[in-house]
Amino acid sequence: MKRIISIAIVVIMALSVFSGVAVFADNEVESTVKHVSRDSVELNAGGKRYCMLPEGKIGNVVYTDLGNVYEAIKAYSATEIKFRGWVGTVSEIKEFGYSVNGGEIVWNAGFIASTEEAVINAATGAGATHATRYEVLVPVVEGVANVKIYVKTAATIEVIWKASYVNAKTDIYYIVSGMSVRTQPTTASERLFVIEKGCSFECLRKIPKAEADGSYDYFEIVINNWNYDKSIAYIADVAGNYSTAPAVGESLPEGAFHLWVTSEMNIRNNTATYDKIGSAPVGTKLTVLEIIPAATFGKDNYDYYKIVWPDAADGVAYCAKIDGNYASFGAHPATTPYFVTDTLNIRTSATTKISNKTGGAYQKGNIIQVVERIAKETSGEDYDFLKVYTGDAANGGYLYVAVVDGAVTDVDPRGADAVIANTPAVEDPETGDFGIIALAFAAVSSIVVKKKKEN
Repeated sequence: MKRIISIAIVVIMALSVFSGVAVFADNEVESTVKHVSRDSVELNAGGKRYCMLPEGKIGNVVYTDLGNVYEAIKAYSATEIKFRGWVGTVSEIKEFGYSVNGGEIVWNAGFIASTEEAVINAATGAGATHATRYEVLVPVVEGVANVKIYVKTAATIEVIWKASYVNAKTDIYYIVSGMSVRTQPTTASERLFVIEKGCSFECLRKIPKAEADGSYDYFEIVINNWNYDKSIAYIADVAGNYSTAPAVGESLPEGAFHLWVTSEMNIRNNTATYDKIGSAPVGTKLTVLEIIPAATFGKDNYDYYKIVWPDAADGVAYCAKIDGNYASFGAHPATTPYFVTDTLNIRTSATTKISNKTGGAYQKGNIIQVVERIAKETSGEDYDFLKVYTGDAANGGYLYVAVVDGAVTDVDPRGADAVIANTPAVEDPETGDFGIIALAFAAVSSIVVKKKKEN
């Protein structure tokens, strides 16, 4: 028994040494998930069912932006959001779970829902040997929320759905001259990026200058990044740089107007099902013919814009009227999105030869809109430079960043979360404590081997 205790102590000490390492995290673990269907997002309130995103309106994408749910939550007095769908795997499905804003995973076998034969057949067709429906109930939180939905199988733990929302009464402001976004409500704080002219921001609250840096009032705003989450940042309240409402500035046929897309939108056909036929990226100029109220569709949660869309069968199509995703100010020039993967200094010109840093930097997770790449061979510089459109009146609406390896890429880096090996302690009646100790030693040994390989 003393020997067992001694071994246990050694194991505990070894585990403590590696406490900063996720014991079962392993990017080389193979996924057991063959297919995920993300069918609907609903509010659960007093037995009533309110579809925030009805079936067929989500699509087979890992991330869903629910927007601002404040009014719906308030109207239904809802305390939970239900994420509903089905999953097919090649390992036995144990349970489903969720996390909110990076918190611990909450597991519940009760999230497994009754599964019809059609789902099992579809999963089999996708190469799965196990399948089930899920209905994961996630508590509503105030402010900004980033949700992950997990499946636990006998072999792995994997993220199958990500979603974000805002649950707060907010105001929408439209940018008329590019505005800097900062990490804190002070001009001395780090500048994350510039919101372009024609875009908009969602304001959670105003911070008086007495509580900030004494120079400006500030807006506390919601921002998105390529890590698929929402977070909070700040913009100085500079009069004349924003408007409380978009303005239509072109002469068009009666009732028609132009809008520019500020957040990529789905385009749908003119049938009763409103099937998706394409998408309008940021900067797309839309000619809106009319606004069709949600009541016309009966089951939809949004009004719709009827737009000119040459690719559609009869030249018109539809997109949901979601506040904050459109502006009526002019579109920015043709750009290519680049993804910031490490801190990048922002400069006022394409050179490292003079001191022209703006005092700010783009942070990991920012997406920048690049107009052109300036080759070092033609500029005589040490690096290629990217010319970034900001829409800001300063610097002619452009800023520059050096192309530093590992800090910026035009290849979309958004990928799946690392699969986690699911190896729970197995109770063996013949070995007793030795079974758990052996598992602990195995876990520590695998980490040691992995660390040696990395070094």
